[in-house]
Amino acid sequence: PPPTPAAVGELARQAGIAATAVAPLRVPGCDLDTGVSCWLSVRRPAAATCPEPARWPPSAADRERGRTDPRCRLADGGYYYTFHLATMVDDGTALPLVTGAAGDDLARATAVLRAGGVMVTDPWLVEDGRVTVEVYRADPDSSEPSVRSLVLPGYALTTGLRADRQVYSPGALARTGLAGYDLGFVLATSTTPTDAAQGRFTGALARQGDFQVSVAPGRAPTTPTPFGLVLAVAAGLVTLGAAGIATGLAAAEGRSDLTTLAAVGASPGVRRTLAVSRAGVIAGVGTLLGIAAGLGAAGTILTALNRAYLETWPPSDPYPLVVPVLPLGVLLVVPLLAMLGAGLLTRSRLPIERRFD
Repeated sequence: PPPTPAAVGELARQAGIAATAVAPLRVPGCDLDTGVSCWLSVRRPAAATCPEPARWPPSAADRERGRTDPRCRLADGGYYYTFHLATMVDDGTALPLVTGAAGDDLARATAVLRAGGVMVTDPWLVEDGRVTVEVYRADPDSSEPSVRSLVLPGYALTTGLRADRQVYSPGALARTGLAGYDLGFVLATSTTPTDAAQGRFTGALARQGDFQVSVAPGRAPTTPTPFGLVLAVAAGLVTLGAAGIATGLAAAEGRSDLTTLAAVGASPGVRRTLAVSRAGVIAGVGTLLGIAAGLGAAGTILTALNRAYLETWPPSDPYPLVVPVLPLGVLLVVPLLAMLGAGLLTRSRLPIERRFD
């Protein structure tokens, strides 16, 4: 038999995971032995459905209307996860763990579920406290799935994570004619488990059955990652190395010219001045070409993606063309560093070659 939620919680604590709550996860479906596929979906009311464009592909006016119409806005919960259940069965036990809802909002959602209703995260799916549930059955011998609809009590969460989710109560599931199947467990933790703790927990669960452990960190970070800056620093180091090598080769190639300059009375600083100017030109040209190539490639890709999105509906906001100021500032400093390095590492004294007969 599968472990109980209490047993799973104890295994987690023994593995070093600070589990504060455990609840079972169940999903709707048909009898697996029949080969029939079943699924549930809540249909938007006609008044809440995004209007179709007047023609196809959508015109600029249609896209602008779609971007300003709240019915056409795609949900963005600011949430990222490694495992997500869009449709599940619950009586309110697992609801706070999978949604993060709290307070009166959680109490109302739990009350609707225990009254045989459906909880959703999209407020456009609920009309006058009711939702329209569509029950799909796909028989292997049929080309199209059969669909039937029924109206059930519904509630839309207003707190917690806004990831798209539909939770059906056991009473609602019974009215659809589908069955609920155990999928696993959800655990709430006070801290993010370490990799070592996850490994111990996975090993303990493997002795209980076929289980996998997946950690959902929660909301996406609001602070930008320094990935672009790291790339800029790496590119700058490569440019500095290339400029140094090219400057050294140029100095070796022009040694005879420096000897001639020394013979005609050139000042000792000429050699250093030539090295600094060569390093500046090489690093400067390389940096400018790299920036132009990078910005050009990025602009081309973003433009192509935005053009492809022109034919999608509901419309989505185009990717903005934003120039990364800080990474570009780091790259623009590279020629100055190359010139400084060349000036410090180059001797001022001009070489004098002697030839003995």
